[in-house]
Amino acid sequence: MSSSSSAGMSWGTFVVILLLGGTYVAQLTFTQTQLRKESAQIEQQFEQQESQKESAEKLRSQLEGIAVDVAALAEAGNANAVRIRDQLAAQGITLGSVAAAPKQEQAKE
Repeated sequence: MSSSSSAGMSWGTFVVILLLGGTYVAQLTFTQTQLRKESAQIEQQFEQQESQKESAEKLRSQLEGIAVDVAALAEAGNANAVRIRDQLAAQGITLGSVAAAPKQEQAKE
């Protein structure tokens, strides 16, 4: 009889270990799936930010060009450009000089 009860205990232990192993594999699979989904979402957000970054850089370069043109007009004595330069200076924004603009563009390249 002892061999019969020993065999039953052996099968019970096997079933418990099998269930624990199956649970562990299921948990690993679930975690891996979640990580892949999150990784795909992060890549998608990065691509969206990249296009926004390119748009912002384009806009910034256009604004810098306008600022250089306004500074050149102000140095040439254009009253409206002087007024714009003075208003920007009152807000703490300084326009670069015309001579500094080509140096900045060369430094970017």
